[in-house]
Amino acid sequence: MKSILVVDDEPMIPALIGAALKADGYDLLSAEDAAHGLDILKKRPVDLLIADAESPEDEGFGLIAEATHLHSKMKTIVMTQVKSPETAIAALQHHVCELLFKPFSVAELRDTVHSALAAPELTDNIEIISAKPDWLALKIPCHLGAMQPLYRVITNLDLTLDSELRESIGIAFRELLQNAIEHGCKCKTGKYVEVSYVRLKRAIVCHIKDPGKGFKLDELEHAAISNPADAPYSHLDKRAEIGMRPGGFGLMLAQQMVDEMVYNETHNEVMFVKYL
Repeated sequence: MKSILVVDDEPMIPALIGAALKADGYDLLSAEDAAHGLDILKKRPVDLLIADAESPEDEGFGLIAEATHLHSKMKTIVMTQVKSPETAIAALQHHVCELLFKPFSVAELRDTVHSALAAPELTDNIEIISAKPDWLALKIPCHLGAMQPLYRVITNLDLTLDSELRESIGIAFRELLQNAIEHGCKCKTGKYVEVSYVRLKRAIVCHIKDPGKGFKLDELEHAAISNPADAPYSHLDKRAEIGMRPGGFGLMLAQQMVDEMVYNETHNEVMFVKYL
């Protein structure tokens, strides 16, 4: 049975979360502030910590820092009422798995909890080179567990943009990052992908560089981007033939989400632009 600790100074929040998750069979604990939450964590580990980012005296992220020091394998979710780039970046700095925005539905809560608990454990942390909302630069371990928290950050960095545009940028970023992690560095421990996100006055530019040898577009028979117009799914046969998982739509999907996408000569670096 997975255990969950909910820390929020609003007494109703832990009660509501407990009621919503009761049918899923979790072992649920609650605390009204960071001090009581830490007291619980000093006595026993939990699988998931759900903490309020807007707790008094900014205790939310402070609690997460101390809690993960006590239990390094514990997953974390931050609840927040105010969507802001600062909160998204702070969540990344504290290696938070998921963001949960108040008010949330039972379905959103359950999906977020499931996603956090199912997230692969990162062996290395994401290194933040620049933490400005208009210039985010990261060094990302080649591990698929890094993808979901980064997707959350990218889609919440600029809330002046409409949600559809932010989602397009997030999807393109996620697909290209997955290619860099899976194919560029083969998910190998000790290898990293370099990423930057730059917000200009009339455009957003993302750059992703992996340590791999690159690829040739005309040799990507396993990718949908190489399919002829009259056979849009022919790559699936090739993937089955060489033992690859179903998929291969990433590059094509990323191209459809942005306005420009260019690779360097060896195709281990990609840059995309979304005009505003």
